[in-house]
Amino acid sequence: MKLEIGKTEADGSMRYHILYGTDSTGLRPYTLIPSDHEKGKYLLDENNGIKIEMNLARNVISSVFEVMGSLIVTHTSLQDSILEYSIYAGKFTDPLISGETIHEGDTIPKVQSWSIPTMQRAILKKAKM
Repeated sequence: MKLEIGKTEADGSMRYHILYGTDSTGLRPYTLIPSDHEKGKYLLDENNGIKIEMNLARNVISSVFEVMGSLIVTHTSLQDSILEYSIYAGKFTDPLISGETIHEGDTIPKVQSWSIPTMQRAILKKAKM
C-alpha cells in the first residue's frame, strides 16, 4: 500500500491517492477538500460521485459511513514519520438494542450498537527521497 498526499489547488484541497499493489489498477485517486478547516471538517471526494465527510482531531482524521449494508469506520493518524491507517467494518443490520427504559428514576435513552468484526490496519513509513 502506498499513500501520496500533496496540495492540488489554491483552495487548500489535496491530492489523496492510495495505491494498492504495484500497478495502476489498484490506484484510488481521491481529493481531500477542507469544508471547515477551523472545525477540522473535510470532504473526501472519490472523484466518482462518492463524497465522504471526514473530521480531523488531535492528529487523527476519521470517517464513518455506510455502504451496501456495511458500517465502515476509518482512522488515519500521523506520529513523526509513521502513518497508521485503520479500517473497521461490520454489517449495518440487526443492532443490539438496549436502554429505552426508566432506571432508578432516570429516563435511559434507546441505544443501538453494531458488531464490527473486521479490522484492517496498515503502518506506512515515509519514503526516503
